[in-house]
Amino acid sequence: TLSIKRSADYGEDTETARQNAHMVEAIVEYAQSRLLEEGWNPYYLYKQRNTLGNLENVGYTKPGHESRYNIYIMDETHSIISCGGGGMTKLIDRTTGNLSRVANYKYPFEYVDHFDEILRRKEKVRDFFAKDRSPALRQDSER
Repeated sequence: TLSIKRSADYGEDTETARQNAHMVEAIVEYAQSRLLEEGWNPYYLYKQRNTLGNLENVGYTKPGHESRYNIYIMDETHSIISCGGGGMTKLIDRTTGNLSRVANYKYPFEYVDHFDEILRRKEKVRDFFAKDRSPALRQDSER
């Protein structure tokens, strides 16, 4: 579903937003009914603010084909390494549950202009994994 930025002009026209919200709700209901008819099951839900119709994003899958990545990224219970432009690495400290984020720049020129900063950020990821080399962590990562 579409999430409107607070500063967007689009969100200011309440009548248009209301009409569009009804249309989006109808589209989502149709998609949901078709997916269920075809044997797809919902397996994760992600709620965003400022969506038309106050809807949520639901991930569907065929039985047995669930993606652990989608579940982990939504739950923020597992560390996720992101390598692509604009990606966000999420580091979960298993002892405290604290979450740290390490952002990648989105555009190639940003990588060139801020290469030293990129190296500092990657060192944070390296240090995170180097600090805990416990047998349980190694065993869990081998699965």
